Amino acid sequence: MNIFLRNLISKVKIFLKGNIFLKNLLSKIIYSFLNILSKFGISIYIVNIQAARIGHLLNNVDQSIYFLEKKKTSYILLINLIGKISNSFVVSQWKKNKKIFFSNFFLSRLLEYVSYNKRLEKFILGWKIIQPEFTKIFSSKRNFYIDRNKINLSKDEQEIFQKEFICLHNRDQKYTREIAKDINYFDYKNFSFESFNSTIVQIHKNNQIPIRIGNFVEETYDYKKLNYLDMSGDKSKDYMDILLQYYSKFTIIGLTGLSSVSNTFRKPQLNVNFTPININQLSWVSQNSIIMPKLFFSNKEGRNLKFNEIFKMNFDIHQQGNFLYKNNIEVIDNTENEILQAYIEMDNFLNNKYHDKENYELNKIFFNLFEDKEKSDFLFKNNNIRIPTFFLKKYYELL
Repeated sequence: MNIFLRNLISKVKIFLKGNIFLKNLLSKIIYSFLNILSKFGISIYIVNIQAARIGHLLNNVDQSIYFLEKKKTSYILLINLIGKISNSFVVSQWKKNKKIFFSNFFLSRLLEYVSYNKRLEKFILGWKIIQPEFTKIFSSKRNFYIDRNKINLSKDEQEIFQKEFICLHNRDQKYTREIAKDINYFDYKNFSFESFNSTIVQIHKNNQIPIRIGNFVEETYDYKKLNYLDMSGDKSKDYMDILLQYYSKFTIIGLTGLSSVSNTFRKPQLNVNFTPININQLSWVSQNSIIMPKLFFSNKEGRNLKFNEIFKMNFDIHQQGNFLYKNNIEVIDNTENEILQAYIEMDNFLNNKYHDKENYELNKIFFNLFEDKEKSDFLFKNNNIRIPTFFLKKYYELL
């Protein structure tokens, strides 16, 4: 019987695949069904999510909910996950939301019919909705919740959360080169974990615990010698990658998908070596975060590029090959001491809950460099995004 059913299903799939008339008919039936439900106040929407990247798994689902909540109507969101799931714990937590459902097989088939009936597109959340160039989501209410008391943690794991700790993460190419292979050029985002060395020392002086996080790490270090708790690489666990950022005082991280964890929790974080830096990219960080960008040295000009020149650089994520090298530009990572100073500034800000007047005035100059004043005002005044005071003073000539 099982063999018979499998053969029957296979023949039906082949029949459907080649029968354009039937596909057109089914697409009209599906559209009519969804349209009738919407008239009765049951709005069903469908979205494709790239599950292989944790940034998409968090940000794009979050953005979908944000978009639908703004419509102020009841809805059901059907999510079609594409690719290997980067973090199963994230999916398990999203499933607790009673308005969203995951159904890969059904939805992937349903989405095939969109091309046969363009009217179906109104029920599909497209890329521009789930990944807008500029977003205001991180000043909105949180959509992602967890409760560690409902998670079976070991005694050692439970002890971590009894103390104040800082998460540390550096981006490297291991993930995009070996795990989710990507031929596009992203090396300009990378930096070495050793640049945290001085910060680790200061974290201990502040009676905090430095914790390295990240599932995929290219470089390993003697964590006992550097004196940090290593929860990265083979010590990483899906649920701990999320919980650690959730319960940390804050996370120090570069521009990488893992930074979306703190963003989704609406937690401030310290972004170091932040590249590329432009008005749209800055909207994808949480309120009250501090951002320290990389600098760019033009060998042709014999100088560092000014901030407004960096804003205008074409960081197309689909560029293959080192386009910076072709333009005779070198990327300058934040120094070990700069990261230390940024950590001190972030820690003080969270302790005191405010930035001083000097920080305000310098950042006002910085954000006025952007051509889109509406966006820059939103980030500066509403989201309270800041560049470290010492950094703007040090590179004042770039303003």
